[in-house]
Amino acid sequence: MLDNTVLFPNLHDEYEKEKLPRFRVANGLLSPQTVMRLEARSNDFGACEFVLRFLDTYRSRGPMACLSYLSDPNVLPALTKAMREAVH
Repeated sequence: MLDNTVLFPNLHDEYEKEKLPRFRVANGLLSPQTVMRLEARSNDFGACEFVLRFLDTYRSRGPMACLSYLSDPNVLPALTKAMREAVH
């Protein structure tokens, strides 16, 4: 049986042109890495209600359920501060 690259030599070149570029994984508030760090240091945040609620929602309902937290002007500053402390 012949390989497609033998039967269609230009197919591989066309495939390479159509592939999406590679991007580094984002490490924002909704990334699993950030959430794991927040969870590991959740006791260090003085049991901040907003952070604990965010983590609970993330665990129980997934990252997309947390989008409303990112647009809440009361919650976002607490999450941002906790994330900065967790990653440094």
